[in-house]
Amino acid sequence: MAPSALPTESITPSPTPTPKGVWWSGGPYGGLVASLAASPDLANDLTLFAGTESGIFRSTDSGASWQGILSTTGFLVTCLQVSPTYRIDRTAFAGTNQGGVLRSVDAGATWAPVGLASLGQDPYIHALAISPRYRFDGILYAAVSNQGLYRSNDRGLNWTRVPIATAPATLTIQAIALSPNYTIDGTLFVGGSDGLLYKSVNFGSTWSPIQMYTGPDALRVRSIALSPDYARGDPTIFVATSGQGTLRSTDGGAHWSQSNPAEPFRSTAWVALSPNYGTDHTVFSCYPERDALFISTDRGSSWSLLVDGLGDALPETLVVSPNYAADKLLWAGTRGDGVYSRKVGATRGWLPTNKGLAALHVPSLALSPDLASDGFVLAGAPHGGVYRSLNGGATWEAVNRGLPYQDRSIYSVAISPYTLSMGTIFAGGPKGRVFRSSRTTISWTQVLTVPGASGIEANITGFAFSPNFSLDGTGFLAAGVGGVYKTTDRGQTWQPSPLPVDIDMVVKSVAISPVYSEPMPAGIQRAAVIGGSAGQILITHDGGASWHSLSTPLPPDSTVVALAFSPDFARDDLILAGVAGAYQGIIASHDGGETWEPLAGLPQSAVFGLAFSPHFSSDRTVYAGTKENGVYRSQDGGTTWQPYNQGLQAPWIASLATDPGTGQTLFAGTWGRSAWQYIPVTVVPTATPTATTTPTATPTPTSTPTATGTATATSTPTATPTLQRRLYLPLVSKDYPTLWHRSGLEGTPIKSLALDPGNPQTVYAGTTNGVFRHPYCEGIWFATTLPSDLGVYAIAVAPPPSGHVFVGSWGHGVYRSTDAGVSWSQVNTGLASLYTNAVVVSPNYAADRTVYVGTDRDGVFRSTDNGSTWQPANSGLTSLEISSLAINPANPQILSAGTFNRGIFRSENGGQSWVRTPLGNDVVWCLAASAAHPQFVYAGTDGGVFVSADAGATWTPTALGVKTYSLAIPSQADDLVVAGTSGSGVFVTTNGGSNWAPLNDGLGDRVVQALAIDTASCTALYAGTNDGVWKWSLR
Repeated sequence: MAPSALPTESITPSPTPTPKGVWWSGGPYGGLVASLAASPDLANDLTLFAGTESGIFRSTDSGASWQGILSTTGFLVTCLQVSPTYRIDRTAFAGTNQGGVLRSVDAGATWAPVGLASLGQDPYIHALAISPRYRFDGILYAAVSNQGLYRSNDRGLNWTRVPIATAPATLTIQAIALSPNYTIDGTLFVGGSDGLLYKSVNFGSTWSPIQMYTGPDALRVRSIALSPDYARGDPTIFVATSGQGTLRSTDGGAHWSQSNPAEPFRSTAWVALSPNYGTDHTVFSCYPERDALFISTDRGSSWSLLVDGLGDALPETLVVSPNYAADKLLWAGTRGDGVYSRKVGATRGWLPTNKGLAALHVPSLALSPDLASDGFVLAGAPHGGVYRSLNGGATWEAVNRGLPYQDRSIYSVAISPYTLSMGTIFAGGPKGRVFRSSRTTISWTQVLTVPGASGIEANITGFAFSPNFSLDGTGFLAAGVGGVYKTTDRGQTWQPSPLPVDIDMVVKSVAISPVYSEPMPAGIQRAAVIGGSAGQILITHDGGASWHSLSTPLPPDSTVVALAFSPDFARDDLILAGVAGAYQGIIASHDGGETWEPLAGLPQSAVFGLAFSPHFSSDRTVYAGTKENGVYRSQDGGTTWQPYNQGLQAPWIASLATDPGTGQTLFAGTWGRSAWQYIPVTVVPTATPTATTTPTATPTPTSTPTATGTATATSTPTATPTLQRRLYLPLVSKDYPTLWHRSGLEGTPIKSLALDPGNPQTVYAGTTNGVFRHPYCEGIWFATTLPSDLGVYAIAVAPPPSGHVFVGSWGHGVYRSTDAGVSWSQVNTGLASLYTNAVVVSPNYAADRTVYVGTDRDGVFRSTDNGSTWQPANSGLTSLEISSLAINPANPQILSAGTFNRGIFRSENGGQSWVRTPLGNDVVWCLAASAAHPQFVYAGTDGGVFVSADAGATWTPTALGVKTYSLAIPSQADDLVVAGTSGSGVFVTTNGGSNWAPLNDGLGDRVVQALAIDTASCTALYAGTNDGVWKWSLR
């Protein structure tokens, strides 16, 4: 059972190692999620799709993590539909606001346009509906803005307009619903901008309008939900409308009544039904307000709030689990906060499930002047608001207290040139709103509203502060049509800085001289520049008292969107301007703005971000962020440029910033892919192994450790033993070259691997299609008798001679074989959850018959009778989302449990009670304990690999800082560790994690979700990837 309340904990998170020499993103996660869809086979394949402003994301673990699978920068994915037979045909469709309809036939790996993109100008697809027998009839419907209804009879390849004779020709249809028995009864409903519902009972040949409301208020149909038993005696229809909230008919549309909560909500954003509505009578509805998501369990007669945990998040869409009767799961896509999930009936409320969902626009970044010591970074995002990182961008959190929840869009952020204790931060957004807060306790106060002009609102798009801000309190802001404003009291008040009367300019960018000060020393000007529409750049030499237009070579339909002064401006007079529009690129002035010239060497692409190295006077380094080509770097002051995009998966750069102190870290805010950073690699030579068989620091067995202490920032594990030469030479020595090759199951996603400890030539593979067995050193894989649609995420083989094998599945609990995988039986007696992520077997299994399983939402369960019955073992666990388990090979009473949201817990009494360890809140994907030195345990997390030298009580980061899904350790030594990563292949260490080397010859940078190693000889290593099993062996 879930605890009634989670205790308050104060644990210092371990420092997270960060990748170097490659671009990487730690978020911020979230974004506008306009559409969600679940696989009909969710219980087995765990697949969800999310449509955002920047493309499509997919989760294959029920939303615990997400991967971007289609980038549509500039497109909004408005709707998603998954084939009813997705398990077989792997088909999904997406509707967009500009690109028509897209289709994937390979589970989302690739997408192609299939029509409707050429209808009018940027056709907006409001809704898609797919036939219940799509696999056989190929029928798909699409609702197009101002264009009516379209149907495809050939899986989207060709489309025909479906006329609705009684509807306006330009009707915008926003909702479509097909009868569950559409193939037989031909029934479908559509509704839209005219407030009527249209019904056809002959596959769309003719239509009948249905008037749901006769009052004076305007009505618009937003969504339609039919009872799953509509064709079997329950003709209930729910319709979400703007104007009258939710309307309900229980007789197929003949009569209607309101079905709303007691609050006077007039508009409903959407309505959704449980797939088991006929028995559980459950309806969900959401209204476009805060705290306005409701549930009804009596067919809509009464409603209860379902908002605990959502905070200010505004749901845009909802998906009800196809397996709702068993799992009670919901997912909500929100206006700027990504995806939230919850289990109805559980004590806890909604939780953000956004790991990897980097779908935010980040047009502005601000770095602390003391970044190297305080790690303080701000990111501004439309829809999402302001995000803060306290560890240099490794993790982020929203800091939006005080911002209006209806529209938390932020276009620009800034940090004053102060220390942390005195620092002030600023944020600007639409409607001319400027906010101010202290750095230490972020709570925003609006200090300015800039009026618009000519019916256009002012947008705050940039700040620039005097380097002597602590003394003169001076800063400028760019306010679009509102012009320029200036402060001289540290941002408490702002005044217009008037532009010349003959200047008609939308101000987009602002920059201030690095030697600016008020009052200025004699002979030095108080220079600042602004840029904007019509290719204009203006400069002030008197602190904004007057502005003067500069002559540039830009055509009038260009816009200056970025400006930057050289840090060495006092000597080189260099100013750069990034330009979009008719001219795309950079222009430069080498005389303080008097003359300008285009810079060559860049692709023809708008430049939205500019950043100088703080050591520009010596290293001559400057960076440019382009609209379509990523980041470029110049190391000669802008004369020549080279792409700087290693690992960058976001070509549209919206902002750039360099570490003001060291200049080593470069941050990029992207359009639709959140924030990224690049740290130059520092090469650390791998230690040369010595041919000694005596450990240099042999670990001594210790008493049971206490879970106290805080992980430290050192990358060298304590008391790391030296590995015997014969064990690691086959893996890493040049004298023993290595090679990966395919072992089988090509094209099958591998979720788990296990070797039989009694016969290491036998390998088990858990897949999304059951379990396979590989009984020979070389040979084919045999399917076991387990169901072929079983998703298997954990396998554990008991020590010999039992022949017992345990399998943890998603949706079907635990299976056990007592004959080495030949036959299987379900063993779920006592399990509260059938969704299992981890299984471990006691090293003393022959005597104690003990097995543990970790479940997705109900914690740890223990069996002491070979898995025949199970009891919960959750005392002290403050997270029941168990991702991984490890058992001490020498003392089976000591266990470690990894979670998805609370780090690692530890038990010293066989799971009777647990204590949280000081790893922080990182997602822990895997755990592995050393058999040779049982006090050494390794953890694979979102932040890389951590090691514990005290049986899991305290943790230290190793030198591998990339997301790690799997680990393998030979039984004879613990300083050889193999790690499978998310998109970087396999890494190996021979010194307990102090150094790592890639082991990817033949494998490449695949995602490695499972590893298994022949512990006796170390000459057979298996890797489970998304496209089958790979094997390492000697050439």
